[in-house]
Amino acid sequence: MKHHMLAGMLLLATAAATLPSCRKALDQEPYNQADAELAFNTPSDFLNNTRGMYNRMVFADNYIGGEDAFAWISSMDILADNVNICQTGRFSQSTFFNYNYSGNETTNAWGNAYRIVRSANAILANIDKLKDEEVRQGFESEALAVRAMCHFDLLRLYGPALTGANANASALAVPYVTSLDINAKPSRETAEAVYAKVVADLEKAVTHMPVANEAGRLNQAGVYGLLSRVYLYGGEMQKCIDAAAASLAQNSEVGSLATFPAVWKDASSQGVLFKVIVTDIDRVTPGVGFNQSSPQGVKNEYVADFGFYESFDSTDVRKTAYFRTSTYSGVPYNAIVKYTGKTGSAANVVDIKYLRVAEVLLNKAEAEATLGMDGDALTDLNDLRSNRYANYTPGAESGNDLKEAIRGERRKELAYEGHRFFDLKRWGLGVTRTAAGDRADGSGVPPLVQQLAAGDHRFLLPIPQDEINASGNKIVQNPGY
Repeated sequence: MKHHMLAGMLLLATAAATLPSCRKALDQEPYNQADAELAFNTPSDFLNNTRGMYNRMVFADNYIGGEDAFAWISSMDILADNVNICQTGRFSQSTFFNYNYSGNETTNAWGNAYRIVRSANAILANIDKLKDEEVRQGFESEALAVRAMCHFDLLRLYGPALTGANANASALAVPYVTSLDINAKPSRETAEAVYAKVVADLEKAVTHMPVANEAGRLNQAGVYGLLSRVYLYGGEMQKCIDAAAASLAQNSEVGSLATFPAVWKDASSQGVLFKVIVTDIDRVTPGVGFNQSSPQGVKNEYVADFGFYESFDSTDVRKTAYFRTSTYSGVPYNAIVKYTGKTGSAANVVDIKYLRVAEVLLNKAEAEATLGMDGDALTDLNDLRSNRYANYTPGAESGNDLKEAIRGERRKELAYEGHRFFDLKRWGLGVTRTAAGDRADGSGVPPLVQQLAAGDHRFLLPIPQDEINASGNKIVQNPGY
């Protein structure tokens, strides 16, 4: 099957409802010919399709989860300055690490995101069949939020920055798809147009979003958190602060020193606002983008950038939660162990934390510092730091020092969660990697490419060539490819 958006529009949300109990019934008809009149009739049908929408995120292996072709949780750091490619690995994603990627290598990220969008749109197209207003509003809100989330991720990946020194909001981004028409061939919209539609969907969604929801599904605190992210990228700082405050009013626990390591083993969900649940039967292993186990020890695809690793204080709980110095064939490396797996499961099987309270707190602090609200920003920053450093003494930064401190903590806190490349892009900064080697002591082989200039065309990934071909050239390529 071709992995592009137009091919993806053949998929109905019912095909995404991959709960084991539903598979047999769904397989009785071709998935691209499912009768919508049969698929959406009762609240149970909408529940199954909503769960299927989220479940599709598990199998969108080159979008949110991922293994090694292109994976959200690893690629955004591979494209930036938090890792170095390990010489004993398979050189997976090396074209991204070396910035020589093409439109043949970003197909799955595009196509899988739009498949999730189609699942959301199928729910929205049938939502008026639900007569109970509260039930209808709940399912509608989740579908709107997921549709907005996917489009915003596509905007960040394929579109220009909305703020910063290299912002170009009037440049082309991605199509904002709201139709189920499999014959539609939408064109790319401007970044500002896509941003406006993302905001509109999220603002509508949050009003009636359930305050509580089952694990693996968004709730109101999560959608407010998403809004804080979107507003921050859009430069709407007061709105970012307000959305973050609304989210934090419902969940303000960033994860304590004692429980934080357990979050990455799925022994705790403290501080997690939204995660994609992964089980052994899914056969999805998010952590293999970084390393795998072997008889010779941990075989690394990517190790921590030496300078980045050295920036972690010994009292920082994240240093042991995120890294472990281990040997492979007798050589020590600073392995990234954030996704090595949950206790009792297969290696590298672990839930994907897409949105956490800590990010919302950092969004709020950055927006406050940008507006000159240094006292509030410092309070929020110290709140996070007091839960990451043992015996922490509150900082007293202000002005530019405070802004840099917020950026530094953001880099450490959100490492390997799909943020770093986008943060550099929206700040108008280039990539500068440490000129050290891949081994634990900084020896070994340094990165082949150590810098990517701010504003370089490669901060916008190439549109998949399959999509350009299928669109009849209505979809145009990004400049420079």
